Order: sequence, then C-alpha cells, then structure tokens
Amino acid sequence: ARVKKGELNASRSIWMLLMAIFPTTFLAMYFSLDSLQVACFVIMQMTRDVFRPIMISRIAEKSPEDKLATLYSIESQAKSVFVMFVSPVVGFLVDQHGFFMLPLAGSLLGFAALFVRKDILKPRSPRYLNEIIQC
Repeated sequence: ARVKKGELNASRSIWMLLMAIFPTTFLAMYFSLDSLQVACFVIMQMTRDVFRPIMISRIAEKSPEDKLATLYSIESQAKSVFVMFVSPVVGFLVDQHGFFMLPLAGSLLGFAALFVRKDILKPRSPRYLNEIIQC
C-alpha cells in the first residue's frame, strides 16, 4: 500500500515546522520573550498531537489487520521506554546548563540528522515493520 500524498505532505510540513520552532524557542528564551516562548511550546504540542494520528494511520496502512493491536502496543511501549531513558538525561542537562539550552540541543540534533541522513524527509519503505510483524 502507498502512503497517501496528503499524509506525506502533512508529515513533511510538521518536520519543517519543528525545525523552525526549536531555534525560535531558543532565541525567545535567550532574549526573554515570554509570549513567544509560550507560543512556541503550544505549537510544539499541537504538532505532536497532529502527527500522532498520521503515524498511526501509516502503521495501519502498512500492517496486516490481525497484527495491528500488537504493533500499537509495541509503539506505545517504545514511547514509554524512550521517555524512561530520556527524562533523567534531560533533567540532568537542565540542572547543569539551564532550561534554555534544550531548544538549542533539539535544533542541533535536528540539523545533524538532516546532514547524516539527507533523505530524512523522503518517503521510505518500512522494512523494519515487516520484521516486527514476523515476530
């Protein structure tokens, strides 16, 4: 099954928006622009809320119906494990360097990902999904 063009465009737009929001958030924090900081965080949360249904739709489109519950469970558990490991690291970094460094780190990681993986915004076939389904 092919990824719907609307979903693909929405996904790319969200990634591009986030790549613009992280440095904007950093600058807003650096120059103490409170209203802009709040707006950036609200936009980040909204993009996360919009992106989740797109991701779920892609999983549903590429997966056999009898494996969907398993895949949704794996996705949810992976998110929880990720948060479990990242939260202490983020807390430590905030304690050591202050909160305003987080948007800068997010920006740098995003731009580094673009240079390492130039096709990050291009559609890819989810081969890993087939391996997960086989388990």
